[in-house]
Amino acid sequence: MSKADEYRQFANDCIVLARTTSDDQREQFLELAKKWRSDAESSDRGTELRPKEAAKASEMAAEE
Repeated sequence: MSKADEYRQFANDCIVLARTTSDDQREQFLELAKKWRSDAESSDRGTELRPKEAAKASEMAAEE
């Protein structure tokens, strides 16, 4: 599985979780899904994530 595909799966997971949570958490999951999709698009273009952005995305995913 490519990194872009992995990021898209993370985005899809966030969307599924958003459907089962409170309004506050839903917004957080949807925002995280947007970031994962953006990262997937960057990966498709061959644009690597900056280390700080990748670390932040990992932190956000771990908090959920």
